[in-house]
Amino acid sequence: MWKKFVVVFTSLVLVMGSAACGRTDDGKTSASETVKLSDADFTFLMMMLPHHEQAIQMSEMALTNTDSEDVLLTAKSILKFQNAEVQKMKTWLAEAGKPTFSDMTMSSMLTKQQMTDLRAARGKDFDLQYLSGMIVHHRGAIDMAQYEMKNGANRKVQAMAAAIVVSQTAEVLAMEAMRRRL
Repeated sequence: MWKKFVVVFTSLVLVMGSAACGRTDDGKTSASETVKLSDADFTFLMMMLPHHEQAIQMSEMALTNTDSEDVLLTAKSILKFQNAEVQKMKTWLAEAGKPTFSDMTMSSMLTKQQMTDLRAARGKDFDLQYLSGMIVHHRGAIDMAQYEMKNGANRKVQAMAAAIVVSQTAEVLAMEAMRRRL
């Protein structure tokens, strides 16, 4: 039940977020809209890029390290939606004449040792590490997105932040339920 809810809900949020972000049918920002980023918008994007990229790395590990269909479905959903968001963020940064690479780290990200441990884990051990790490990871993203919603100026970036709050809150609830079942 939860996994179907998360997939459907997250799909809906991504569609709404894409529509709110001034995308054309081919997925590109219309030429008449120059991307302008406030300091808060730029900081949010530069923090969220490596944050999402780590979630993608973690979820790629799940493709081979989990035995749980629920964890696998969650990881595939995270891969799909966060890869799409990373591409949007890089596009907006490039269109604003800003760098599209960031190596910032946040306290909600896994350490190098935690990533090494996760990569080595299998089965239930992997699932517990993945879910626990991703729950903390998502909560950090939610905090960053809420800050952007309050302080940002770019409506597209704020729409993405709102979509992150909604979708990742739903995913946290689902992952907490999965972790309790392990």
